Amino acid sequence: LANCTSLQEVTTATGTDNTSALAWSTKRAVSATGPSSYLLRLQSMHQRAHRYQLRTFYVPGEMNTMADDCSRLWHLSDDEMLEYFDRTY
Repeated sequence: LANCTSLQEVTTATGTDNTSALAWSTKRAVSATGPSSYLLRLQSMHQRAHRYQLRTFYVPGEMNTMADDCSRLWHLSDDEMLEYFDRTY
């Protein structure tokens, strides 16, 4: 998104049904080193470089069907996934 449009002084919102990711994103910290701490650091550097605010909120799984489909339909090719989304949503 930051490569397509200016995000300076903008607040972006991301919904998730992953409570761990929500807590990490809200606190901007994790208790251990590893991939999650690395990704949070990258996120922080990206926010600083592009000067935007990120707000994360909880979306219950049953209301988050598109994300559930993306995480469960790995066997589909990109074209098949797009066709599935066109048909379903």
